[in-house]
Amino acid sequence: MVDAELCERLRLALQEAGFEVTIAPTKDRAIDGLASHHHTLAVTDRLEFVRSLRALGTSRVLQIIQITSGLDGELEAALSCGADECLNGKAPDMLLQARFSAARRMSDLESRAARYVRCRPPSGDDGPVNRSRQPSVLRETLSPRDFSRGALWASRFGRDV
Repeated sequence: MVDAELCERLRLALQEAGFEVTIAPTKDRAIDGLASHHHTLAVTDRLEFVRSLRALGTSRVLQIIQITSGLDGELEAALSCGADECLNGKAPDMLLQARFSAARRMSDLESRAARYVRCRPPSGDDGPVNRSRQPSVLRETLSPRDFSRGALWASRFGRDV
């Protein structure tokens, strides 16, 4: 972030939404950190950083929120670079909190869906597999709405659900 005051405001809103916040001093250190372990959300005000994040090609869902200043064409540029969402840096705290809380719920959903995928029985010629437990495990873990949202994310990133 260029603006230290905006960075602090976003940090507080992210913490309030339940995120552990890591602030990287440079683009290179941020890319290294994201490449070494999974983060569910990246918030930036730099288009080149959005491009770099998408170029990483992580296997898990990474949501990217681009902070804009409200200039003409900035929204379209951010979305075309790969940002999932754009927020005006001057947005009220209530809007920041709502967007970050939604991102938190999405990351929790992705995490639960990933656990479900890892728990699925193997397919192939491994003999008879008892699949009677699968639907109930899914119903216990995800609501139909949550599952459909997770399926949308999974299809976006080429993952099975």
